[in-house]
Amino acid sequence: MADWFNEIEKKKDNELDEIIASFKDSYSDVLRALIKVMKKREYRINELSDIENELESRKKIRILVQDTKFKTKASFKWTPEFTSELQTELPEKIAINTIAGAMIAMDWFVVHAEDNAIEAKRPSNFGDLSEKIIVTLKRNKLNITSQSINNNICDFGKNSKRIEEFKLSYKELESLYDESKIANELEEITQKEEEEKYQIPDELTKPKRQKEKNISYLVGGGLLLSPGLGGIIALFSGLIYVIFLY
Repeated sequence: MADWFNEIEKKKDNELDEIIASFKDSYSDVLRALIKVMKKREYRINELSDIENELESRKKIRILVQDTKFKTKASFKWTPEFTSELQTELPEKIAINTIAGAMIAMDWFVVHAEDNAIEAKRPSNFGDLSEKIIVTLKRNKLNITSQSINNNICDFGKNSKRIEEFKLSYKELESLYDESKIANELEEITQKEEEEKYQIPDELTKPKRQKEKNISYLVGGGLLLSPGLGGIIALFSGLIYVIFLY
């Protein structure tokens, strides 16, 4: 198990800022270590309550999931799996973040994420990975598949249980949203997308420097060319006179 306190304590303040900015995407062990480091350094103490509230919310979800008795259905297959659907009332951009949040709240490892799908793996009590859960979002509908990682022929209802656990976790997070929170979060997402589109370069391109005209060069060049041009004109004048006489 990683020693997150020592790992985070090594980080400089600007690196710590990055973790704090995206603390909702971090696992609970990381957040607990982050809180200890922030308190030790007395760094950004006013933001501790948000992180502590996030941990408390996750704890409530895990307790609720543990205390709920789900109806399960066994799957018989070389690689057992179970699939179900869930309707959501959240906008797609918020829903996809909530899917990840529901997984992280139960300490599942998010291993892959796309615009409309997220995959996580659930660690067992013995430390190995027992199931992988893939959630795909399409038109306010979540398609959820849980698949055994080990080929056990029969899963004894574990995959259907994982799906019910996810549904409960997701619905708990979804219930925290009202119209105001949805509007604010959509605005934050839009702003973040705009910032990612345009990044200020380290050094701006310098404009091309135009050569300044120097009047002394023009006058000097004229004085040098004048005698030569005069001589050429005189020579041609003499030749024209001879030709005329001839």
